[in-house]
Amino acid sequence: MVTNEYDALTLILSSKYRCKMTSSDSIVLEETTGSPSQMINLKLGYKGVDGFELYRLEDKGAKLLQPFLNHNNNNVGNERKSPKYLVSMCDYMSVCSYKGKTYVFLFELKRGTTDDYQKQLDAGECLLRYLYDSIDRIKEYDNISFDRSLIKVKKFLVKQNKSNKQCIQPAHVVSGDEEFFKVETNNELRLLKLLNT
Repeated sequence: MVTNEYDALTLILSSKYRCKMTSSDSIVLEETTGSPSQMINLKLGYKGVDGFELYRLEDKGAKLLQPFLNHNNNNVGNERKSPKYLVSMCDYMSVCSYKGKTYVFLFELKRGTTDDYQKQLDAGECLLRYLYDSIDRIKEYDNISFDRSLIKVKKFLVKQNKSNKQCIQPAHVVSGDEEFFKVETNNELRLLKLLNT
């Protein structure tokens, strides 16, 4: 099997968690905590983007990707409650192939307080390392070509700021380094800007 890092990651990630693209070359990222829900359009469809998949990792109504961890459900006594951030996870993970390189973006959407975003993004990175280890474990059996050092990982805290203006405000990076970025937007993110950040 001839693969690259993008192919390997999208091969093992279940389509059950994949987000669907809308007809206008965009995908909606949604944060359902709070009222009303926070909805941000991620604009796709740029030259040089060979592949893009977005996966929903966190959903308050379902225990995604962590079936073997204690979720503080009703059949567990108080003395057996799990630590606070055990099952916290960032909202989304995307895998993107752009100009022959593979990128992984971790997204945490916040409207109000942003106190715990780093723990949720760190949890997404732990999951990513687990995916890497899983591919390393099986790659020689299925002849999968994979080198985790070739993947560029970026973590984004996306804070939605509502504006009284009618036009869509472009997203802008408030602060960041090579791996982690705080982004403020009205309701749109552009994939190309994230790739070139």
